Parts: sequence; structure tokens; C-alpha cells
Amino acid sequence: MASDNRSIEMENWYFLYVEVTSKNFPSGIDGSRTIEKFNCIVAFPSAEPHRETIKNYLNWYFEINTEGNDIQALSLLSDISWCANALAIFYFREKYKPYLEANFDALKFIYDQPSTCPDYKNENMAIWVNADEPLKVDSEKSVAIYLRDVIRSGGKISVESAKRLIKEKFGSKYRLDEDVLYEFSKVGGKYTKKYLRL
Repeated sequence: MASDNRSIEMENWYFLYVEVTSKNFPSGIDGSRTIEKFNCIVAFPSAEPHRETIKNYLNWYFEINTEGNDIQALSLLSDISWCANALAIFYFREKYKPYLEANFDALKFIYDQPSTCPDYKNENMAIWVNADEPLKVDSEKSVAIYLRDVIRSGGKISVESAKRLIKEKFGSKYRLDEDVLYEFSKVGGKYTKKYLRL
């Protein structure tokens, strides 16, 4: 049953929460990356008018072919969570950024239509967008720059010291692996099996 707060024209529509996140992160000077997140409410009466959008989303983002007779793939064309993700992604592709991913959150229920006007609305969909603050996250390059700066101030360090420093600064998210060493060499570092130096 629809909430009394929903307008008559949207009375029987689905209202779903979708989080859209930028996938292509520009690196900061310290090697960090910025992730932009948008919390969206996507509303639509059914997935049927959006079959082509869902089909394109499944094909482009997941390489799922819905042209054949695969019942599982075809069932996705009427799934409301895939529909919500597809509508959010294509809204953002046209308006903001081309490199995105969307995640429908089944645990966040939308009982009432938002009280504000939607950011976009037509006869088959509406979307409300709340932009979160951009998040700054570290990368392998951040780790490499950190090690370079430590070495600049104190001279070469052992591999064991580098591992300890990484764990202290970045936790268990990063370790001294080939990706970090590759970035380290790109920022002017040199390494052997025992030491890291500039």
C-alpha cells in the first residue's frame, strides 16, 4: 500500500535507494584518490518502460547479453533493483560523469516520497540526488610517496622497516607488494630484496 505522502501520480511507484559512486578517480598530489558518492532515490512505476535502459546497463557494465533465450538474463529486465541502478547510472552519465557504478541498497526502505522536488522527472521515472562530500582515499601511489618522503628525511630503510611503516600508517589495506614497489619506482625510488632507497 502506498504512503499517504506520495503524490497521486506516483502512488503506485517503486521508490528505491541507490548509491552512485565515481569509479575513475583522479590522483591527488599525495597519491590519494577522490571518490564522489551520490545518494539517490529512484522512483518508477515498473521496469517495463525501461527495458532498453536496463538492457544497455547490463550489457555495458556487466557484459550480460539479454538478446538470447537465457531465462536468468531475461528476468533481470524486469527486476526493480537492476532498473533502479540502470536509471541512476544513465541519469548521471548524461548529467555529470561517465565513469560510475551503482549499488541498490535492499536494506534502506523508502516509505515516503521525498518532500522536495525531484532533480529529474518524466512520466516514467523520477530521481532525487543528495551529493555526499567527496571521500579522499589512499592508493598504492600514496604508499609509495609516503615511503619516498620517509627515505628523504632519514636515508634508506630496510624492507622490514618499510612493511612496518606501511602497516602503522595504512593498516592492513596495503602491503609492500609489486603494485606499491612499481609506484615507488615511478616516484624515483629504488629497491632490492633488503632495502628501499632513492
